[in-house]
Amino acid sequence: MGRTQWTFDMLLKGALEYTSRSAFEAGNKKAYNAALKRGIMDEVCIHMKPKRKVWTEDEIKNIALMYTGRRLFELGDRNAYQAALKRGLLDTVCSHMEVTKVTWDFDKLHAEALKYDTRGSFKKNNPSAYAATLRRGLLEDITTHMAKPKGISMFADAYNVTGVYFLYREDVLVYVGKSTGHISTRLWEHMYDPIKVFDKVVIYEIVNKADIALAEVYYITKFAPIYNKDSKSDDALTLSVVGIDEIVDREIIINIREEV
Repeated sequence: MGRTQWTFDMLLKGALEYTSRSAFEAGNKKAYNAALKRGIMDEVCIHMKPKRKVWTEDEIKNIALMYTGRRLFELGDRNAYQAALKRGLLDTVCSHMEVTKVTWDFDKLHAEALKYDTRGSFKKNNPSAYAATLRRGLLEDITTHMAKPKGISMFADAYNVTGVYFLYREDVLVYVGKSTGHISTRLWEHMYDPIKVFDKVVIYEIVNKADIALAEVYYITKFAPIYNKDSKSDDALTLSVVGIDEIVDREIIINIREEV
């Protein structure tokens, strides 16, 4: 008998039969090892509930001491930050930090962005300004002077496009998202997200913001992609939205090049 050629779809379906990694390993050792060797264990096991770490106050404090600001702490170790927040320890473990609140308007963000040649260096050196830029949908506008990151040109068709988009990996739908600004910006963010791995994008261009919000919820509930775990319902969708395809102005398909 020949060796099984494990595809992402096969490994995902195998992992979905189990609720923990230990059960997956015990129940299907070959698939488990294949996922481990291909480095996609986190992706195929994303539906499993991780073991919750019990944080001690000293552990949280030692991690917080590595950062000079709360935003840097949150970006640097979100788990420790959330543990401090839930336990009411944030003021205590962050007492060494300087409290500086910056109101980022367009001019300040633009001036800060001009200090850097790439989006990566901007994000690394000033995560607060970078995060404010993303929240306000200004990334395309204030980084025009920067060298374009690999892969940005392939998203040219998604620039200034609003609507709902679908991320696929080996023809398996793994994520549904929306944007009321530039979908190209959202796709670029996903490209540098270590969790979301995809090789094809399908975009439904929709102009009306209310229609966009409805379409996203409908497609997430209908298809239950693995990366939309926070938005999925345990119940199967029984409702059919008549005419939902009529709100789509056009469909855009983008295949991700391997060199990106």
